Amino acid sequence: MSKLLHDIRRAELVRREVERDREQRRSSADENIAYESAPDSGEVIEAPLGGPPVQAYSGPDGHRPRATADAERRALATARARKAAESAGAAQATARAEADRNAARIAMQRAEMERQAELRAQGRIAANARAIEEAQARQQAEIEAQAAAHARAAADQQAIETAHARLGAENEAQQHLAARRKADRAAEAVAKSRAAAEARAVEAAKARAAAEQKALEAERDRSSAEAELERQAAARLESESSAEAVARARAAAEVSAIEAAKARTAAEQEAVDAARARERAETELQ
Repeated sequence: MSKLLHDIRRAELVRREVERDREQRRSSADENIAYESAPDSGEVIEAPLGGPPVQAYSGPDGHRPRATADAERRALATARARKAAESAGAAQATARAEADRNAARIAMQRAEMERQAELRAQGRIAANARAIEEAQARQQAEIEAQAAAHARAAADQQAIETAHARLGAENEAQQHLAARRKADRAAEAVAKSRAAAEARAVEAAKARAAAEQKALEAERDRSSAEAELERQAAARLESESSAEAVARARAAAEVSAIEAAKARTAAEQEAVDAARARERAETELQ
């Protein structure tokens, strides 16, 4: 903006100088006309360049003798040269004024271009600020997701512990039920004959062995189930760790992108400064 004002002030100074030169030429031309048309006792006739003026004298009867044909031609040539010089000066002044107007118009166009460049730079800065805000929002969302994942892991751990406690209680109930059934069978065996008691004792022994086998199988199944649950919990923790590492890598990539955007903004500002310096140098050279 200051450069535009400087160019406008310079154009105004040049215009005033042109008007002053035009006024001086007009006043000198008026003086020359007044000098040529002054009613002297003798008429001054323009002489060739470098020679004194030729003054025509009047005779006693008031008649002026005619100048020589050479002097008249020289006077006409001098007047034509003066008019041509004045026309050339006026054309130069008009060309100078037109050049000043063109310079002012170019300065206004340059100021408009600089303003547009500043607007584009401000738009880029605003876009970078929005990108930074979006990256911060994404990072906050990822932190919240990690907290939710930790909460889910804690809930899963509590569920596993609850399942383990429930399985233990069920095993104890099954053992109590088996003991009660054994007592019932023993009471029935006592009530019956000894032979039947022995046979039932044998059957009870077989049944006890089968029950123990089933208990062992149940214990083996429970152990395998617990191992599977622990493996799943370990896999979940590993996947959550991988997700956290990916989130950290994404955050680092976004920080790198923000730094690259800042560097690009700085480079664009340097390019704008260099362009302004180049234009200023070109203006000074002109």
